[in-house]
Amino acid sequence: MAMKFSGDTSDCTLWTAVMSEARRAEAIGAAIGYAEYHMLPSDQCPARGGAPWITTPRTQLGVTWSHTGGVIERLRYAAERGILGAHVGHPIFMPMTQASLAQFWDDVAAAVPEWFGLIHYNTARCPNYLGAADYRVLADRIPNLVGVKQTTRDVVEFADLVETVPELAHFTGEHALTPFAASGAVGVYSWFANVNARYMVEWYQDIVARRWERCIERQRRMNAFIREVAITFGAAGNLHGVIGKALTASSTFLVPANSTRRPYLAIDDAAVAEFRRRSLVLFADLILGDGSAPRHGADANPGDVTGS
Repeated sequence: MAMKFSGDTSDCTLWTAVMSEARRAEAIGAAIGYAEYHMLPSDQCPARGGAPWITTPRTQLGVTWSHTGGVIERLRYAAERGILGAHVGHPIFMPMTQASLAQFWDDVAAAVPEWFGLIHYNTARCPNYLGAADYRVLADRIPNLVGVKQTTRDVVEFADLVETVPELAHFTGEHALTPFAASGAVGVYSWFANVNARYMVEWYQDIVARRWERCIERQRRMNAFIREVAITFGAAGNLHGVIGKALTASSTFLVPANSTRRPYLAIDDAAVAEFRRRSLVLFADLILGDGSAPRHGADANPGDVTGS
């Protein structure tokens, strides 16, 4: 969730609006900073008469740090405030030995209640990227490891993971939702829900109902959108943490929050405005609708649209 929190009433109102929209989805997660992390679950919201910030029963947070102590501190804080689980990235400073890796997960599991679900964020941007055999060992060792957020684009690798550790819930992203759902993915960690939550929920409903032709078309349109994002924002080397902030400008319900923490620089506001202008023409079916509206991308001329 690409938002900035300061703790004042306006930010609280924004969070209330976001949570209202998020009810379209099955659950919600938030990517926030250290100070914000300590504000969000505990403070009360003056714009809602003192009601808690967290208003959905199925909530998790993402956690990583440079060492085990920092990870555990955040996990305990979340568990004490009723958050149901977290997806955990490995410590980012340097790779762990196999013994250190096992100890890390032992320490993490021991730090939270049995009901607190742990999901590993398996990304190559964190050390110790895991494969199917690694998860077989980890699943047998850590009883409250319930799933994996997979970032792979390899269908064979994903199918092997599902077959090797079927008791874990395997999640993917928009980039491969349709083919991976056909291979056993149970859900999606969605960044596009920040743009149009309805589209993602109805895509998932199509998967559950096995309406594969519609799923394939949704995947094709999403891949075209991802390609447009990569061309517009990725050419300069920006990665998802920065790009996600820029994409809030295309949201139908989020207030744009195109700000980042140094040393990472935000994408230029003019480039963000141009992307919004183009995307509302090329991808109106994704951004404004549920995916059932006529496509505009093949025939639209982005130059015909003015404003941002």
